[in-house]
Amino acid sequence: MSTLKCSNHPAGLEEHLDLLVSVGGNYVRNTMSSRTKGSEAQTSSVREASAGPTDGGLPWAFALDEATHLYDLTKMGEEYWRRFAHFLELTAARDIIVQIELFDRFDYAREPWHHNLLITEIT
Repeated sequence: MSTLKCSNHPAGLEEHLDLLVSVGGNYVRNTMSSRTKGSEAQTSSVREASAGPTDGGLPWAFALDEATHLYDLTKMGEEYWRRFAHFLELTAARDIIVQIELFDRFDYAREPWHHNLLITEIT
């Protein structure tokens, strides 16, 4: 098993996965999203530019440009992807199946396609 420590889960990710296996579980659903620490679901349109790994926020998929306080969509956020790889290592070691959701429907429930500039009117 991996020797990396991870703080994705308050009680410890490894212990949480061990508990799942101990009760016969072998499946988890992982939504690939980012959240500001302690917040409810936030979309990129309401995310504050200052939120990120440098101020206590959780890591994001893209790198934060310290000069502009914007996310650089051409560079990956190393910590986000390191945690994801670590999660996959831990689940593989326990024969846990991982369902990966790239886009979760919950963020669209409030205002579906709100920022889609191709939609000009609803008929």
